[in-house]
Amino acid sequence: MPFTITDLFNAAFAAIGDETPIGNAESDTSRKAVIARLRWPIIRDAILRSHKWNCAMKRATLPPDAVKPVWSSASENYFTLPSDPYCLRIIEVQNVGEPFQVEGRKIISPSTALSLKFIGRIDISEFDSLLLDACVDALGAELALPLTGSPEMRKSLYDGVFAQGGKLGWARTIDGQEGTTRRPRMRPLIDIRRGRGGTAGPRELDNE
Repeated sequence: MPFTITDLFNAAFAAIGDETPIGNAESDTSRKAVIARLRWPIIRDAILRSHKWNCAMKRATLPPDAVKPVWSSASENYFTLPSDPYCLRIIEVQNVGEPFQVEGRKIISPSTALSLKFIGRIDISEFDSLLLDACVDALGAELALPLTGSPEMRKSLYDGVFAQGGKLGWARTIDGQEGTTRRPRMRPLIDIRRGRGGTAGPRELDNE
């Protein structure tokens, strides 16, 4: 079965020593569930926005809005950022050579259509497993102080996620290794030597 928001909350409660599970994260009226519901959306969006997560990468082609931006040239259009899924961060606008500017939830561009890659607000069931593990402890860190009164526990969980070598950094590293290609790194002087019969050694490879 897919991991649910209820599973996430219960795992975060367990991380701070509370092993009594709730039955439904959306409707439970306990104090711990209410606090978790308040804090989780903020944590989720901040963590998703912080990295080019493969699991949250989405694409869309946007049509221009009917209403044009004020104080702009006649050729410029408004484009509304995607809402399904909700766009948290623009990664790439693929209209090569066309300028664009982000203003709130709008993009201004002279294009007649915009194709973009973006980080979307995805469901918990779509999270990468390492990202999910980091999110459990990130939520636990937010719950530790109000539910246990222990700043030491909060700091321990927080550092375990966000400090150098923490779970979030590890998740980003592994995520960044997926989908890379290796191509030759050009070295002009080395290539000249090679062309003249010199021994330039092996050509280096870059991960892109």
